[in-house]
Amino acid sequence: MAPDATFIILIDTATDICSIAISANDKVLDFQVDKSGERRHASLLPGMIETTLQKVSLSLQDISAVAYSKGPGSYTGLRVGLSTAKALGMACNLPLIGISTLLGLSYSVSNPAANSLIIAMIDAGRDEVYHAIYNDLNEELVPASPLILTQDSFCNKYREYSKLYLTGDGAVKAERILLAEDRLVYVNGKSFAQNLVEPAFKMYKEGNFENLAYSVPEYLKYPQYKKSI
Repeated sequence: MAPDATFIILIDTATDICSIAISANDKVLDFQVDKSGERRHASLLPGMIETTLQKVSLSLQDISAVAYSKGPGSYTGLRVGLSTAKALGMACNLPLIGISTLLGLSYSVSNPAANSLIIAMIDAGRDEVYHAIYNDLNEELVPASPLILTQDSFCNKYREYSKLYLTGDGAVKAERILLAEDRLVYVNGKSFAQNLVEPAFKMYKEGNFENLAYSVPEYLKYPQYKKSI
């Protein structure tokens, strides 16, 4: 392990899955994932971080930054992840990196074909998803937004692309709704902290940090109880 490596703690609590990872530059050193679906993110995170640091023989003093999955996703999960990231940042004087959950999901597609699209989707209930679209270099083409799926949500609109990779739990719903086409590739991508490693390191090198005091999750939609306010 290079002594001058950039070590980053990464947190993803945007969905039912709770995960953390520790990276050296743009490589994963180790990670932990809880898939129980019990949404015990707040109680699990401190122990997961401590255990993973021990496994890679690092301490908080070795860490250069903390990154978190900023949404869209579960309202409670996003708040827990950001609170934990802020606590680490303030306690250890670490810069904070916020990464779109959908951008992280785009990195779950391995070796996409040239001239293809990656459509990252999170289930938002009924026939709706939160989605964003990236090219095969993980560059954003369509920003995060809610979308009600129909049989032809994508194919006619993006005829010039060789493949359309659909990833995230929203892709499971999409497979039931979209018309079948050979260009559609369904990827069993999950919101894992290890997917955040490459964009986090890129943002660290660019100095693209969030304000520890004022950063907030990207909900896209507010919780139902706020609609009457």
